[in-house]
This record gives sequence, C-alpha cells and structure tokens, in this order.
Amino acid sequence: MFNLTRIAQKHNQDENNYSTKTSKKLSWVFALSFPLIFLLLYGGDYLTSKKKERVLIKSAESIIHDNLDRLNKMANYFFTKEWVAETGNTLYLFSRTDKNFPRISVIVKDSITDYKVFLGFDAYEGYNWKYNDTVKPVKKTFIFEITKQDRDYLNTVFDKNSKEVRFS
Repeated sequence: MFNLTRIAQKHNQDENNYSTKTSKKLSWVFALSFPLIFLLLYGGDYLTSKKKERVLIKSAESIIHDNLDRLNKMANYFFTKEWVAETGNTLYLFSRTDKNFPRISVIVKDSITDYKVFLGFDAYEGYNWKYNDTVKPVKKTFIFEITKQDRDYLNTVFDKNSKEVRFS
C-alpha cells in the first residue's frame, strides 16, 4: 500500500513539472511577441509614410510641370483681394485635380506692423473671396500657425532659398 501511494505521488509531481515548464515557455513566447509586434508595426508605418512621401512628391511635381503659368502668378505675391481670390481658385483646382493631393496651401513670408509672420492660403479660404467683394481681406486672418521647428525650416527656405524637402 505504501508503495502505491509513493508511485501515485511521483506521478502527480511529474505532471506539475511538465506543466510548469510549458507555462514558462508560453510566458517567454508571449513576452517576446510584444517587441516583434512593435517592430512589425513600426516598420509598416515607416514604409507606408515613405510611400506616401513619394506619391505626394510625384503629384506635386506633376502639378508644377503642368501649371507653370498659374504658379508664376501665385509666386508674384501681393496681398490684394484679387491675388487671394485667384490663388484660392487655383488651389481649389489643384486639390480637385489630383486625388493624392487633397489639401494644398501657399505659404508666404510677410509682416504685420513690422512683425514677421507666415501667411497661409488654401483653396477653401481663398475660394470664398470674390473680385467684386467690397470687404477687403485682412492679413491677420491668414496667419499660418506653426511650431518653432517649422518656423526655422520655413525661414531657411525663404531666406536662404533652401531646396530641402521636409515631410512629416
């Protein structure tokens, strides 16, 4: 009788050791799966953003190539209601022409009472201005709100004619 009890206890301990080893292995596999999932997600996000950057740059190059005369008019910036309306209409056409370019803005460096600012014009703000509208546009309504990092980048573009492409 004593022998049978010993055999039964030995058999129960073997099962516990096996299940402990299996649960430890599963715990390690589960714990190591998180860094792997993180790397896969991060890598996928990186590749997707690079693809979007390439598509966006190709779309912009296509729009520039096909519309040089309109872009030259926009580059000849004077803050008038005619310029704002024409720029808004042109940007509206550009944003509707290319599916990969849904929102496009023109950013110019200007000043308001000797305070240097960046003004941003997009299709929807400028599109509402009409040539025969009696209300004149006000510069402060077009101030382009940006971070210091963006402001530094735009200053190098406008002041030093930098051609560096920035995508975020």
